[in-house]
Amino acid sequence: MGVTQNQLARRSDHLGSSDMATLFGLNPFQTQYDLWLEKTDRLDKGLPDKPWLEAGNDFEPIVLKKAARELGVLRKNQYRSLKGEGIPLASHVDAIALDYDGAPVEAKTNGLFWPTQEQWGEPGTDEIPDRVMIQCQVHLACTKASLCFVPALFWGLRFSMYQVEADLTIREMIFKRAISWWQKHVIEDVAPEGEVSLEKVRLVRREPEKSVPVSTDVVKLWRDCAAAASAAEKSKENALAEVLKALGDAEAGICSIGVVTYKLQHRAAYSVEEKDFRVARFKKSE
Repeated sequence: MGVTQNQLARRSDHLGSSDMATLFGLNPFQTQYDLWLEKTDRLDKGLPDKPWLEAGNDFEPIVLKKAARELGVLRKNQYRSLKGEGIPLASHVDAIALDYDGAPVEAKTNGLFWPTQEQWGEPGTDEIPDRVMIQCQVHLACTKASLCFVPALFWGLRFSMYQVEADLTIREMIFKRAISWWQKHVIEDVAPEGEVSLEKVRLVRREPEKSVPVSTDVVKLWRDCAAAASAAEKSKENALAEVLKALGDAEAGICSIGVVTYKLQHRAAYSVEEKDFRVARFKKSE
């Protein structure tokens, strides 16, 4: 979903629909520690979007245009908040359907550029991935609507429309989790336990010349893993050299697990130094 700069600035003072999916362990793109770093303003600003976010933003107008053919007039990019009610939740809705009493619309793309494990059911149902269900319930709570539409664009430009009704049981779970998480991890500033994303923690703003005590065990583990990875890479290179030695001047070799080939790959798009790229690969014998 594309958002404005004002909306980006607002994100630090509430939990959104994708954030709640993270808190329930349903967001494959974010850990709770990542979320804590964002909400407590510990990260550098002005960072580029991830490729999948950029793709979603690029295709969102197409999805909403298709949705409008079924839903009528859509008012795009809407913001609704429950902060005034003492609940740290707000929703950046892709659109609201004016012909359906302002029902929220959550546009999705799925599997357009890479395989996905998420399961989507029959169009017209609420058989959508759990993370999307949580997002929809947040939208429904924030907009006070009873129905949320989920137009989705799949591989091969297949378009489907899903519908999600408000679920008060799920809503209550969301409210309780949002309030408790915000109190502990944002107001009290306690870092969450669990998985840490290397990509995100690398972006933490750091104070020059500041030093702090760290666990020897953690540093030793990192050093040992780095040494093991280096040794594994060297072993892989040595093994490849042995394969090429066994091939001699042949382009292919046959063994009990398949055929190994070593071919010259012409890649004109690259520079002269990179044009001749050789690769060893296995393929199953017939």
